[in-house]
Amino acid sequence: MEKPSSLRSFLTTSLAEALSKLTPDTAPTWGNMQPQDMIEHLVGAVKFSYGKPFDPAKTVHDTQKQYKQFLILNEAQPFPQNLKSPAYTNGLPPHQFADLEQAKQALHKAIADMYAYMDLPENQDKVHFNMAFGTLNNAEVEIFHWKHFTHHLKQFGLIA
Repeated sequence: MEKPSSLRSFLTTSLAEALSKLTPDTAPTWGNMQPQDMIEHLVGAVKFSYGKPFDPAKTVHDTQKQYKQFLILNEAQPFPQNLKSPAYTNGLPPHQFADLEQAKQALHKAIADMYAYMDLPENQDKVHFNMAFGTLNNAEVEIFHWKHFTHHLKQFGLIA
């Protein structure tokens, strides 16, 4: 898995190009998410990755540290197929958006909002909490999204 030269370009441009091929009828090659489920899942992941700095009262568990080392800091390691999100212990949530196109628009807006937040001088050194990986700085958040989005783009055959 080769990291793109610009994660920002991947998340703002390459992602939009790949998602333009996603339709409500696109079938996943694994997993139980349908296209709108996947997009809404990504919207939530982006929204939870910025704007809420890490609360030192939270505990980062050894498992989170191991996942971060293996899946985030090891850039060559892709997310495995059928990886279960800790956010969905009770199954997939109901849709928040009327249709796939509205969900895609929400995803692009969430990414733009994330970068607007990260670009503020006072947010350059913020650390955020991720339920699977513990603490992530802004650069690690970008790596997480690149790997996470790549995982789901492959799931729906949108990239090789």
